Order: sequence, then C-alpha cells, then structure tokens
Amino acid sequence: MLGPVSASAGGQPIPITRAQRRAVLAFLLLHANRAVTVTELIDALWDTEPPATARAQVFAAVSAVRRALRAAGAEPVSSVHGGYRLDAGPDRLDLLAFEESVTAAREHAGRGDLDAAVPVLRDGLALWTGPALGGVSGAWVEPARASLDDRRLTAMEQLFAWELDRGDHDAVLAELTAATAAAPLRERLAGCLMLALYRAGRQAEALAVYRRTHRLLVDEIGIEPGPELTALHQGILSNDDTLRAPATARVTRPAVPQRRFLPRDIPDFTGRADELARLDELTADADLLVVGTVGVGGVGKSALTVHWGHRTADRFPDGQLYLNLRGYEDRAPLRPAEALSTLLGALGVPPQRVPSDLDGASALFRATLAGQRVLLVLDNARSAEQVRPLLPGASPALVLVTSRDTLSGLIARDGARRLDLGLLPHADALALISRIIGADRVAAEPRAADDLVAVCGRLPLAVRIAAAHLSVRPGQSIAGYVTGTGLDSLAIEGDPASNLRVVFDQSYRSLTGEQQRALRLIGPAPGGDVTAEAVAALTSGEPAEAGAVLRALADASLIVEHRPGRFTMHDLTREYASSRTDQAERGPALRRLTGWLVGAVESAVAVLYPAYAQAPGGGAVTRFTDAGEAREWFAAELANIIAVVASGTALGCPDAVWRLAFALRFFFNGRLDGATALMLGRAAAEAADGTGDPRARASADLVMARAYTTDGHDPRSREHALRCLELAHDAGWHDIEADAHNSLSVHHMFAGELRPAADHARRAFDLSMAAGVVPPQYLGKVGLILLLIGQLAEAADCFEQTLASRNHQAGFGRAISLLNLAEIRRLQGRDDEAAQPLDEAIAILTAEGNTHVAALAEADRGR
Repeated sequence: MLGPVSASAGGQPIPITRAQRRAVLAFLLLHANRAVTVTELIDALWDTEPPATARAQVFAAVSAVRRALRAAGAEPVSSVHGGYRLDAGPDRLDLLAFEESVTAAREHAGRGDLDAAVPVLRDGLALWTGPALGGVSGAWVEPARASLDDRRLTAMEQLFAWELDRGDHDAVLAELTAATAAAPLRERLAGCLMLALYRAGRQAEALAVYRRTHRLLVDEIGIEPGPELTALHQGILSNDDTLRAPATARVTRPAVPQRRFLPRDIPDFTGRADELARLDELTADADLLVVGTVGVGGVGKSALTVHWGHRTADRFPDGQLYLNLRGYEDRAPLRPAEALSTLLGALGVPPQRVPSDLDGASALFRATLAGQRVLLVLDNARSAEQVRPLLPGASPALVLVTSRDTLSGLIARDGARRLDLGLLPHADALALISRIIGADRVAAEPRAADDLVAVCGRLPLAVRIAAAHLSVRPGQSIAGYVTGTGLDSLAIEGDPASNLRVVFDQSYRSLTGEQQRALRLIGPAPGGDVTAEAVAALTSGEPAEAGAVLRALADASLIVEHRPGRFTMHDLTREYASSRTDQAERGPALRRLTGWLVGAVESAVAVLYPAYAQAPGGGAVTRFTDAGEAREWFAAELANIIAVVASGTALGCPDAVWRLAFALRFFFNGRLDGATALMLGRAAAEAADGTGDPRARASADLVMARAYTTDGHDPRSREHALRCLELAHDAGWHDIEADAHNSLSVHHMFAGELRPAADHARRAFDLSMAAGVVPPQYLGKVGLILLLIGQLAEAADCFEQTLASRNHQAGFGRAISLLNLAEIRRLQGRDDEAAQPLDEAIAILTAEGNTHVAALAEADRGR
C-alpha cells in the first residue's frame, strides 16, 4: 500500500491489473483485520449513484481478487456476514510493518537508546516506494492517502529529531532539505532543517528557511508560525548556546560551496514528485556513477535534472558542473574533445595544459576529479559514445545525463541506470497552467482548462508555451485559445527552443532515411498503436526490418513500446509526422495497411467462426494456428480495426471498410456497445453504397441489423435484416441468408413473438444444413425459444447438441449455451447438475474479459 497498490508471492507479482479489482483490494487492505460490508465497498467504488449492477460487480471483483491470490498460494480474504475480511500481519502488509517499526523505534527511544531507534525507524520509512495507494482512484482515496502521508511525515520528523539529538546534523542535511522542499508547510520539518543548518555553521541559510516558512504559512494558510518555530528562530538570531550540537557529536567542517555551474532553477517547477523520489532512490547507491534521464523532446528532462541538482546541492560539496552537449540542436553536437576542454576549464585547468588527443584529455579529466564529490550534468546527449569519454574515474561523483536516446550503451557497459520521463499527469499539468496564468482563470473555465491540457497532450513544453500565450493575453478566454491550438501554434516567436516543430525537427534530422519514412507513414495511420507487421505493410517492407526501425524510433523517444511488440506515438508527434507526408505517399501506404488488416481479420474470423458467413473471397490468408492465437490477436488489434472503419471512405478503401465491419459483427455481443456497433454499421453502409456490389450492401445491412440489437430491441433491426435477406437471396449468397434469418429470429424474440422467432431460427438452421456447415448457435437459438415457451426437455437437447458440435468454439456463444443449459436444469429441479455448466460459463466470460455478464451469472448462482 505504501506506493503503487500491488500484491506478490515469493517475489513474483500477482496480476491484479483491472482498476476496479485493484480498488477493492486497496480498500480491504486499508481496513485489514476487520469486516468490510458490501455497502462500504459500493460506496467506495462509486462516488455518485452506483449502478443497478453494483452489488454484482463487487461480488465479481472480490471473487477475481480472491482467485488471483489463491492461485499464488494465499487466501487472506474470507467471507463474513454481509461482507468480507482481509487478514494480514506485519509480515504480509507493508503498512502494518511500517506501524510496527514506528512503535518499536519509540520503545527504543523511550529507553534512551537512539542508536537502536534510528535504524529501526529508517527501515520502516524505507517501505515507502511512492505516494500511498498509487494507481487507485475514488472519493475515499485522497483522504486515506493524506492520512497515510501524514503518518510518514510524522515519522520522518521524529527520525530527524533523533538524528539531531545524536549530533548527526551533517549526515541528515541533504535528506532534510529534500523533505522540507516536498512538505514546506510542516513546521517541525522546517525547524529540524533550521537547527541542522545552524549547527553546520550556516546561520544565514537557517534564518532564510524560517523566512520562507513564515511567508508560506501567512500567504497560503493565513497563520503565523507556532511558538516552537518562533522560539527556535529567536535562538538562532541570538546565537543561543543551548542550540549547539551535543558534546558527544562529531564536529565536521562545513563544506564551502564552489564551482556551482548549474543553470538557474525554474521558479514554477511543478509536479514530478515520483520522478524526483526515483532520482533520490537511484542516487542513494554510493557505487552508482551514471543516471540517464530519457524521453521525447519537450518532456522536461533538463528541467527535472537541474531542479533535482539544486535540491541536492549539499550532497556535492566539491561542485556541480553542467554542460549542454547539443545532441539535438541546429548546431552540430559537441565533440567529446570539445566537451572535455570546456569541463577542464571549469575545473581551473588552463587550456595549454589540456592534451590535444581525446584519450589524454579524458585521463586528465578523471585525474582532476579524483576523490572529489561532484555532480556532473551532461544535458542533451546524442549517444552513449558522446558521453563515455566524459565519465569520471575513481571519484565519488555522480553523472546525470539527459537525452532523447535510450542510452542503452551506458547501461550495458558503464552500469548506468535509466529514468524514463513520461508525460505530466493531468493534475500536474493543470497546476502548472494555474501557476503561470493564475488559479482564478483556470477555476473560471475548468472544462476549457482540461481541454487545453488534452490539446497539449500533457507535454510540459507544450503546456508551458500555451500558458505563456495566455499569460500575455489576459483578455483571451481559455476556450477561445484552445479552438485554434495545434502544433504550429505551440511556439514562442523568436525563441527556437520554445517551438515544438523545431524540437521535433531536431529529432527527425537525427534519423536515417528509412526511419524518417516509417515515422511519416505511422503518423496518419488510424488507430492507437502499430506493430512490426503493420509498419511492414505501410512501408512495403518485411516485419523483421520494420521491427528494427520501430526499436530505433523508440530509442529516439519518438514512439513508445507501451506493450511488448506494440508501439504508440504522442498526439503532437503524430501531428508532426503526418504533416511531413503528402497524399502521393500517404494514400498508397494506407491502402497497403488496410489490405493487410483485412486479410488478417478475415483469416482470424475464419478460424474463430468457421461455420458462419464470410465475406466473398475472405479468409484466404492462413496466419493463425488456432482459435486462441486468433482471439488474442483480435483483442490486441480491435481498437485499430474500429479506427479504420470509423475513418470510413476518407481512407479511399471502401471495400476494406465494409469487410472489416462485417467481420466485427461477431464482437457486438459483450465486446462492443450499441453506439460503436451502429457507427460501424453506418460506415459499412456508406462504403458499400459506393461499391455497387449487392453483396457488400447485404453485408452492411446485416451489420446494421446486428447493431440494432446490441444494447436491446430496436425495431429497425427487422428492416435491415429483411433487406439483407432480399439482397442475399438475389445474389445466391445462401449462408448470409441464414444469418439474416437468424437476425430476424432475434428481432421476433425481443418482440415476444416466439412462433415467428422459431420459424426464422428453423429456416436459418435448414439453409445452413443445405450449405453443409451449421453454426451451432442456430440450433441454440431454437433451444432458447423452446425454453421460453416451456418445452424444457427439447430445449435441453438442442443446447446439448450445440455444445457437442465440432464447430462450436470456446467463446461468448458457448458461454451463453452453457448458461441456458444451467437455467433449464435449475428449472427442472436438477440444481446439482446446473453447477458445472454455470461454472464453465463464468470461467469463459471471465477469461474473455466479459466481466459484466460474468458478474450477472455469478449473482444468478445464489438464486
């Protein structure tokens, strides 16, 4: 809980990835060792009015959490009257371990043994890996997180007080400085820092801490500092001898700051608490030499690194060096020899003493820094090769490198660690805008401010540029500014460093011609991500070559591998890439992409649904060995397929649009909502009208018929099914005739017209029999109608035949057949025999991610 909420067993993570399940686990952990009612869980999960299925969703979420824990060999959650209880001790839950450490440390301190209390409390504080309850949302989370964070800060204050009582003021100065910067309104922290600075001979800085704290308390809360802090301030002013370090403390000479070459810190630096903490964590290792901060241009790598350097200045008494290596600028990158000459000059080495050869200059640099505790910031590096000659040798130095490159060579050969810098969280981006243009303007247009963050894509440079524009236009509304904001408007005139297009141009020029072409073609491709196969289609290349190009683009921080083998692109990068293509290049590439996608989709459908009507000529490409592989591919590509169909005829590929929509009709039940289904149907109809092919129009009508029954009964389903029936009959396409009869059967069932429903179901079955392939669901439809009219034995026979069919695939259709068979057996009074099909149905639905229907089925178990 003391960081991102997670569970593990034997050092291996337990997968609890869905947000609702993680929230349930977090709430149970927060109330460990006591009963939590279902009502409390519902109130926690839904901030407003809970849905009608709330109780079923809670049951399903708790069941999923228990299954995941049980699979890992742990069963801490038990059912109690009206709810659940999670049992855990300090050996299983980090929060309880932290509390145990705090109690034990206080017991040691109560006996006067601070040497035992300090390490125990430090061990407890080390359990915190980030903001508590990370990755969990809900109205209850922020108050709980604030309470837990208060416990952490209280423990830190106690730790620093004990350290000061031991006389270890020099040892804790860096930690105290960072802690006070992170929680500037904590008076006890400020007092500890003031006392440590005073004892280190830095009276002026101690008084400055008081002035800063006083100003913050008055300006932000409207109160004066308390009597303890005020008395400490007076004591420091008067050089009170009672504030001196204990006589037993070691007295060390305070470090004299020198060679402070860091650029000025950004006064309104906002957010990045997790990244700053991660830098603290990485650099705590005394043996670590290099940390690389990498990310796309404009993400704030330099700002973060410089800000951290200013925060930790006390850790580097021998100096802080800074050098811009110009890796991604209009100027040529700084050569290592030039960089060494500049750095040695900053260290006081005369130019005439710097060797002309790279190896000699590098050796002199290492010798000059030997034994010195310095921070070296190498900003805007182009590659590991540019950085390696600049690394110190036998020195307790720390090197921070920023780059758009992944710096993999430094990790492999030099033991570097990498910090990947992502986009600003939405709340931090809003806070940054507020600090620049004023909180009142943001509060007056909250929705427009959210839109501005979205338009800027949470990229810090874009957010800063937009906020700067608004700050010099006090009469401009945020909503009005957002309307005209795009890549080319995110620029400050006369300042190339504050121009997003210039920033992207710098990265683009660093690519090979092959990589540039791939980036240009990925930009306008519909969908959220691409694979090597997709890029191979776009570029007319081979998947292996495309994979190498994608990895190179990821190394350049222009794309991100957000899942293994799947790469995504920031919206502004996509806009930039698209702007560099023309129709002559874009059109053929998109036609190649959609052609590949149609072939793959129809091949997958042929494997998953072999007994159903396929598009004419479809499924010819065999690329899936089994249904599991096809289903996994479909799940990964579904959003991209929908995006292609949604693009409609604008892609210039009408055949691809209707064929893809026709294939997606199998996902309308359980995977896609009614609005999405209707969008797909309308796009298919528009595309089919442009082809003049009656089979295309028949396919589009069948998609529309299916769409109108996705979220319930709509009489327009019948109209489209009848039109499909007529077109398919005229075209001699008998398997789609059967599919149309099946849709009509569904329509009549929704309307309560069971006899016509049975007639159409029988007709669908007969047409399929004549074609030689029968979708098992057609027989299942007959069984369902028999169930509804009360002919239970005949209905059970239909479902048993359906489940036994060799054409029946393990999926949503099988789950529905199993649920119907379980219902029949329950109605027949055979409850014991109903359990097995019900369990199998729930397992299938859960495996396919259809949690809503799975929850309903689970709830039905208790009827």
